[in-house]
Amino acid sequence: MDMLLAVFSYNFIVVVAVILADQRFKKMLLINRSDAAPVKTTYKMPVVMALIISLMFGLFNLLVTLMKEELGGDRLNYYLNYTGYRPSSSAGLNVVISILRLVCSDYRILFCFATFFTVLITLFAYRISADAEPEALFFLLTTQFVFFTFTGIKQCFANAFASLCIIFALRNEGIKDTVFSIILIGLAIWFHPAGFFLIPLYILLRIKKGRWTTVLFFLLMMVSVLFFEPLLLKFAQILSRFIPSLSVKIYEYFGDAANSALEAAGPMSVLKGIPFYIITFVGWYKRGTLRSKLANYDNYLILSSAISMIYLASFYNSWLIRLTYFMYLPAAIFFIRVLRNLRLKNNYNVLLLSAVGLSALLTMRYEILIFYNYGGF
Repeated sequence: MDMLLAVFSYNFIVVVAVILADQRFKKMLLINRSDAAPVKTTYKMPVVMALIISLMFGLFNLLVTLMKEELGGDRLNYYLNYTGYRPSSSAGLNVVISILRLVCSDYRILFCFATFFTVLITLFAYRISADAEPEALFFLLTTQFVFFTFTGIKQCFANAFASLCIIFALRNEGIKDTVFSIILIGLAIWFHPAGFFLIPLYILLRIKKGRWTTVLFFLLMMVSVLFFEPLLLKFAQILSRFIPSLSVKIYEYFGDAANSALEAAGPMSVLKGIPFYIITFVGWYKRGTLRSKLANYDNYLILSSAISMIYLASFYNSWLIRLTYFMYLPAAIFFIRVLRNLRLKNNYNVLLLSAVGLSALLTMRYEILIFYNYGGF
């Protein structure tokens, strides 16, 4: 019964959120097509709407938390962090906990706030993106992006900052967007070592791309996947002198000294990337005709390609999939932009159903298995 309620509740919130976003987006288009003064793209997601949607997902986290009496896994660790038994390894999370404890002593407020804050910042990224449409938001919500906030609290804050950082980098409207991006990278690192991944990613987005530059980057990604583990271990060795915390994290998951309990890997991890393989394939297939028509085409294509390569590399260790959450929003935006420019309506529907439908099925499967195997989150 709890499982059915949880599945229904999440789907209901997603539908409500997308309907609200869609109605507002259509209203924005009508205004911009009329004789009235055009409105900015931020009109498509008012602050109040973003707060309401974020609060609904935060309350959903509370609902599933109340369904299970005992905490386990990472949630137990966050409980111990919140109640003062031991501090978190995340400096950022320790500050959040200190602030929340001034408001409420109940540890469940941390769970709710993590989801609320992550969704809110991500919606703000959606709000300021000139390319984002409601279908992209729907795609994002069919992934496990929201559910990750239930168990990956340290990184979910980094995910939110990463989404906003990438949108600022893509927008690139002068020095202010550069400053915002750098600050957001710092905040992401403050919460989780995975935030360091944003540094090369940001540099990659800012590099001017010619006709063959993107192809070269893609080929380098493919080579990196083929020789992933030895390259990563060599990188960790170099990092040990400059960023020891990140180096230790890499050795924890890879190499002979890796924690065997953290070495989960296998074909299923690779198969979960199928929706993004579809996005990457369509993006490369249509590059010749759309690269000159759509702004930032190659940057979006690099991001979707990076997600695909990370999913392929997850064969070595499924922990790598955590890095893909940084890029889910721009990948979703890119996919919808490409589909909008397909000539045949049937192609649009088939591709949208293939990627988004499969993503939704994988997420629903995940939610059901959590309840079936563990009795809930």
